[in-house]
Amino acid sequence: MLGIALMAAGTSLEEVSTSIGKAQMKKRIETPYTYGVLTASVAFLMFSVSGLIRFSSQHFDAASLPTLVLRIVLEIVQATVTIHAIKFADRSTYGFLRTLTIPGLLLVDLSLAYRIDAMQFVGICFIVLALLLLFLNHGFSKHGTWLVVISALNAVLTTSLYKYNITHFNSPEVEQLIVLPILALFFITMAIFKDKRNPFLLFRHPLCLVQAGFMGAGSILDALSLLFGVPSVLVAVKRTTGVFMSVLLGHAVFAEKHLILKITAFVLCGTGILLLAL
Repeated sequence: MLGIALMAAGTSLEEVSTSIGKAQMKKRIETPYTYGVLTASVAFLMFSVSGLIRFSSQHFDAASLPTLVLRIVLEIVQATVTIHAIKFADRSTYGFLRTLTIPGLLLVDLSLAYRIDAMQFVGICFIVLALLLLFLNHGFSKHGTWLVVISALNAVLTTSLYKYNITHFNSPEVEQLIVLPILALFFITMAIFKDKRNPFLLFRHPLCLVQAGFMGAGSILDALSLLFGVPSVLVAVKRTTGVFMSVLLGHAVFAEKHLILKITAFVLCGTGILLLAL
């Protein structure tokens, strides 16, 4: 129960951070690229702390380089598309459509000869039904929808590569501490030369610090939750909480419409996600 509570709290903080970032981009205080610098910096700090705590278990295998390089390229695409999706798509649209990553990962497992049982198949059907309900009843805004879909599907590739690398080659912290500085450098370069912004000035802006703090605290709670619960159940809690918070924040902060329809879709989607975890 403690693990579920920690994961729900951590995901809620991350969703609030994402909503602050969206609002900041809407006001042009942040751009997608300066947002990327902030997010990558916080993630790098979190994995650095984790790496120091688990220093004795850190390892790197040069045999991972082919898949690691491919993952870095796809992660740059993923981060860029995802941040633009946050900027342009409704919060609830983003929350619902990114659940497409879950059945996508299950299909990858199926292609690798893993078995999908009847309960998981029913779970996928519930998620698809929730998305169809929104599409057919105009519950989705068209703005940024294709960006969210690309982000959700590309996440299947990046997650699969990450899972493969940490299973066969590198420790999670080492893997991320290689990828994140490259991501940060990419966003810093784009912020300076494309947006003509100094991304480091964000760290002097109070609301940006709150945004970064919420994301960091959420990441810590997510990590702690894994000490007190089953990973598959906690992932389901994370996705369900993410959808719920995106619907709630989308309505409360960004005045998104069709609240009852989206709550109905949330119940279907949440049920599907929980069935996938069982």
